[in-house]
Amino acid sequence: MELQAKAFKYGDDINTDYIISGKYKFKSNDMEVMAHHAMEELDDQYYDKVKPNGGFLVAGTNFGMGSSREQAPLVLIHSNTKAVLAKSFARSYACWTQPEFRQPGRSADRRWRRRPGLRAPSSSAATSPATMATNG
Repeated sequence: MELQAKAFKYGDDINTDYIISGKYKFKSNDMEVMAHHAMEELDDQYYDKVKPNGGFLVAGTNFGMGSSREQAPLVLIHSNTKAVLAKSFARSYACWTQPEFRQPGRSADRRWRRRPGLRAPSSSAATSPATMATNG
């Protein structure tokens, strides 16, 4: 399989508030509507750039840190972000590395408990991709 899309590069420590600001958390449950605000804190044109043809979000270390806001990965999916490529991911994002778990309405905590043999990383620090690959 080959994926092609434009890459949008950001730095380290991209937290969930940068991905989707908390001010939108209670304004809508519709992820298509909320996706318009994806990455707005860092790039107010992110949605307009990514939605038409898709794109890769490239980041440094500790992507998805901060509060465990379930809307954050969902707005990226609904904004047509094809993949997030990062040096490391925060624990709350580790479960989103398994495609079968990217379903609306399933919380991150339930995902860890539902899959036999899948365990959450032992530390709350960022999880490296190599560590995440061994959790399944």
